[in-house]
Amino acid sequence: MRVYSMSKMVVLLFFATSINNATVQPIFPGENIWKLVSRIGFTADIIEEKVCALLDAQSCDIAITSVPFTITAPGVYCLANNVVYSGMSTIGIDIQSDCVLLDLKGRTVEGPCEVANDIGINVSGTKNVMIKNGFIKGSGTGIKVDGNPSSGPVKISDIIVTNATTPGNSAAGIVIEDYNVVVVEKCCVSNGAAHGFSIIGTSTHCIFKDCVAWCNANSGFFIDVNSIQNCLLSCKGNLGTSTESTDAGFRIDGDENFAHRSIALGNASHGFLLIGSKNILDECIAINNGVSLKSRLLKDNPSLRSHSLDSHRMGFIITQGQKKNENNILRRCMALANLVDGITVDVSGGHEVLACSTVGNGRYGVSDELNSTNKIFANASNANTIANYFQVDPTMSNPTAATGYWMNVSPINAP
Repeated sequence: MRVYSMSKMVVLLFFATSINNATVQPIFPGENIWKLVSRIGFTADIIEEKVCALLDAQSCDIAITSVPFTITAPGVYCLANNVVYSGMSTIGIDIQSDCVLLDLKGRTVEGPCEVANDIGINVSGTKNVMIKNGFIKGSGTGIKVDGNPSSGPVKISDIIVTNATTPGNSAAGIVIEDYNVVVVEKCCVSNGAAHGFSIIGTSTHCIFKDCVAWCNANSGFFIDVNSIQNCLLSCKGNLGTSTESTDAGFRIDGDENFAHRSIALGNASHGFLLIGSKNILDECIAINNGVSLKSRLLKDNPSLRSHSLDSHRMGFIITQGQKKNENNILRRCMALANLVDGITVDVSGGHEVLACSTVGNGRYGVSDELNSTNKIFANASNANTIANYFQVDPTMSNPTAATGYWMNVSPINAP
């Protein structure tokens, strides 16, 4: 391998750039998520020390002309042509070394297009890795970053994954499992048999930024129950989830995760589903969820609203999962034209819905069915089909309920 002079070296500061661009000022006191984002930035600064030997991607140490291919030494690797691999458990490109830049050069890694355990590109327990600029098609899993919480950092950017074939709750077009500090930026996963993007295992301090999940069978973005302190920034989960699915455009089972300015559009199930605790959704939008073709045909049928699938068709829902669910926050979010409720909180636990807007949803604007320890205040609701008011337990007094346009300035259990 060549030894590069310092004059030719390009320091890869991609993590620091991504984090700094994503960081904004806190929107309310005590918001630990901003400390999290800063901490990810500090952790990622080791890129400057450990990847300074990588040249600009225009120069390659090794050109990859066929797959399977295993990378066992640091350096810059480029895809010289479109490549195809076969085999039910094959890995197309397997990265087993630290300090690697893999540039697909706009070309395609193609798998067998069968339901299998194959992986297009695999990163296993290594550090300081970047994958960018290309396509992965027909693999069981497009990209998998799999290691342990001390692994990382890794960056994946400008990758399109299509037709990932492996189904199941732990499968996705791009999977992060048991990794610490992974940034996935400007990527798209479409037409997959499972989730679009997933963070599973004990993964932490991972960021999806400016990513799109399109027409995948399960959630567009999935954060597992044991994955904590991860961020979704300006992402879009569109036209995913089956009508019977309990998944969503965005499904968050873990704790202390954060979504900012992300959009769930046209999913057949929920827009955003929060099952974990201490998660924050800020300036997110849920539009036209619960409206598959069948749903559109039935939307005006009153019997639909009592159908068992109603609970699967909210813009935003905070509900009970595998463990305790408490202290989730929805702030400055918007729910438009979702099939059932705009925002539903059907579990007590100190959840907050603040300064949100709900317009044109098929049942209630905001529904807090327990009216217990949750805080629903400073919201606006208009033109929802059954009522704009904030539904509570019908056996309890609800002094804030009102029909027509209602500014929720007299809060339910306001602090």
